[in-house]
Amino acid sequence: MGAREEAKIQSRECAQDELHEQRQEVARLLALPEIARSNNLVRLLSFICDKYFAGEIDDIREYTIAVEAFGRKPNFDPHADSIVRVTARLLRKRIADAYATGGAPNFQLVLPLGQYVPNFIRVSSAHPEYQKATPDNGNFLGTVSDTLPDASSGGREETDHDLIPPDRCRAANDELAGRPAGGIPRPAVIQGIDVLRSTPSHQSLILRRSSLIAVTVLAAALIFWLGRQTIIPRELSTGPRAVIPHPFEAGALIIPAGQAFFYHASDGPGYTDQSGTLWQPLPGCNGGEMFHRPDREISGYRDSSLFQDGRSGQFQCKVPVPAGKYELQFLFAQTSHYAEAGHDVELRINGEDHQIINVADEAAGQARVTARIVTDVEPEADGSIHIESLTNDSFLNALVILPSIPAHMRPIRFIAAPKPYLDRLGRLWLPDEFFFNGTADRRAFPTAGAPDSGLFLWERYGHFSYLLPVVPGYRYTLRLYFSEGWFGPTKWHPGGTGSRVFDVYCNGESLLKDFDISKEASPKNEAVIKEFHNIVPTAQGKIELSFIPVKDFPLINAVELEQEPPGTQR
Repeated sequence: MGAREEAKIQSRECAQDELHEQRQEVARLLALPEIARSNNLVRLLSFICDKYFAGEIDDIREYTIAVEAFGRKPNFDPHADSIVRVTARLLRKRIADAYATGGAPNFQLVLPLGQYVPNFIRVSSAHPEYQKATPDNGNFLGTVSDTLPDASSGGREETDHDLIPPDRCRAANDELAGRPAGGIPRPAVIQGIDVLRSTPSHQSLILRRSSLIAVTVLAAALIFWLGRQTIIPRELSTGPRAVIPHPFEAGALIIPAGQAFFYHASDGPGYTDQSGTLWQPLPGCNGGEMFHRPDREISGYRDSSLFQDGRSGQFQCKVPVPAGKYELQFLFAQTSHYAEAGHDVELRINGEDHQIINVADEAAGQARVTARIVTDVEPEADGSIHIESLTNDSFLNALVILPSIPAHMRPIRFIAAPKPYLDRLGRLWLPDEFFFNGTADRRAFPTAGAPDSGLFLWERYGHFSYLLPVVPGYRYTLRLYFSEGWFGPTKWHPGGTGSRVFDVYCNGESLLKDFDISKEASPKNEAVIKEFHNIVPTAQGKIELSFIPVKDFPLINAVELEQEPPGTQR
């Protein structure tokens, strides 16, 4: 074996060992009482380290931390809200105090002033100056040399835990990069491919230039493929814009090109939400009035802006569509202050189908998102679907038009991620909607043995619920997807069976009692999928899922809901 090949192997082993040690140090810090007792400190440290280990360095910014880690609204203004800076300052002080008062880990975490990307500095028991934390009001740790101590000159000894000494790591880096290594570089960040990545990549942290070029070319090709295959529209257009279908769903689930549309009911320009979906103005409308309520915080949807605008009063819309049958999804959030009086929204479709919706009642509260689903709607002779609002109290925020599946509502497939995901069967999973409370978080560790690991990359945790809209009068099959991403010998916090226990209810009936993911999973298959049949919605067409903590927080990775064919109820 040549020197270069041996250097590659040594570099890979060194990177893997150091990555494992760095994860252990983060877990140790998170378990310290002075950090663990503060939710904000745990959220900040977990978020920046999750992003760091996933190679998503560019996402470690004040805005993304505020919105994704602290749950701030999308219009977060760092000049008006200093939550991230204040928490980072306190975290620096707590970490500095921890290193100053005890312990000599192989790596120390440093959060530089004015930055949120963590640095991991190797320290040595033979060089105390590498360990000493010198806080300046918690703003920084003391300057640490970028070079590694030389084992041949009194540095740390090689042990079973440290299989490759630092000088061998440096030699491997010198061989590959042609220069001395000032520590192991961070993982390369490749933009634009995170949506479809099934598991976080823990590849070697040192890449040859030729490998970077090849990966970049592959990423560009994948981005181009995504632009052609995903159902998310990318550009504004002057006419109705149809989503481009994903190509793999079999049979009736395929969406023909030009037969699916996303509309917002205001008269503003096209709007792209946080998941990348483009919403065009609802065409062919007259009458009524536009409303804009930017001060209302909306629950149940990742992007409040879509529900802060709309059309109210008596109005008529003629929406042109190709011939065929369609499923209409009317989206609402009651934001007017007189809604508690129980005013009804009355809509008529094609002059016949009369829908009466009490939005605040169906959403179980004001400023909460809900939907009414109507299937098997055909355009009239003029090639348009006619929608008419009948009362001054009526309003509409948004409308989705999808091809109908004969005698079925289209399946609901949600994941806790902020972007859509195509699974290995080509089925589309959207960012979760109609959720109330809980926090969505990116996993740092892949789910071993999962049939489709991309479904488990994100989780929603906390004390939360879903209020899913369906077509009443049918029964449904429900699948809940779980995996444990926090407790376990290879995860952030030690623990196992009994560490997380919770209940799941559906419309008030118990589905899972004292449910323990770790108890039902195995090291070779950490994914747990629970399937339930004969789910009966409420008379309003709602299926409410409630996740109730028993010990620690409940969590969910993905939710799937399908209408059962008549006569197949079990």
